[in-house]
Amino acid sequence: MPRLGSFGPLVFEVSDERVRTPARLERRLSARFAEHEVVGGKARLERTGCNLSEVTLRMKFTVEMGLDPAEELSRLEVLLSEGSVHPLLLEKRNLGRFTLAEIREVITRTDGKGRILATEVEVKLKEYI
Repeated sequence: MPRLGSFGPLVFEVSDERVRTPARLERRLSARFAEHEVVGGKARLERTGCNLSEVTLRMKFTVEMGLDPAEELSRLEVLLSEGSVHPLLLEKRNLGRFTLAEIREVITRTDGKGRILATEVEVKLKEYI
C-alpha cells in the first residue's frame, strides 16, 4: 500500500481496499512585523520574525473509499483532545512538527439508521516548536 504521507497515526494512503488522502492541502507561512510611529512622518516597519506555520487539510471519508467515516472522525477527535505533536510528512518531505488545532466536519450522507456514510472534514494544524 503506497504511503503518501502521514500526520502521526493518520496515514495518507491509496490501496485496493481504501483511499485516505487529503483532497486539498493549504499551507500558510507568514512574517511578523512591528510598526514604530514617527512624529510628523510615516511609521517605520520592522520585521520581528516568522509566525508559526499553519496547514489546512480537507478530506472526504466515505464507505465507498473503504473507510468508516465515524471511526475516522473519532480518530481525529482523539488527536485533538490529546494535543499530541507529530511530524507532517508528505511524500518524502517533512513539513515540520504540528498539533491538531481545529476540526470542522460536514456529514453529507447517512443511512436509514443514522449511520454516517460520507463526511467532509477540514482540519487545521499549527506548527509546534
